[in-house]
Amino acid sequence: MSDIDVTFRNENNGKEVEVTVSDDMTADAILRNLADAGLVPSVPGTTLVFRNTQLRPGQTLAQAGIVSGDTISIFLNTRGGCHHFRTALTSNISSFKFEKGA
Repeated sequence: MSDIDVTFRNENNGKEVEVTVSDDMTADAILRNLADAGLVPSVPGTTLVFRNTQLRPGQTLAQAGIVSGDTISIFLNTRGGCHHFRTALTSNISSFKFEKGA
């Protein structure tokens, strides 16, 4: 068990935050901590991805092979509802169009 410095990137809006965490923290514990700190919304279905592989809820950073300097992507579940609209408003896009039947 050791502390590592990793970058979390919100893939919905491109924002990044650098965090020092223990390499024995699990993916679900990290998501809870990020949400508690207000860094990501608490949205069911939010996932962490490292090197194109989704981290399992009980998987530790060490088990995933994550070391200091690595970047972990955060994907928010943005299907419909207010979370989808909020993501559109906070992203860098200049326009947004609602699709018929959505």
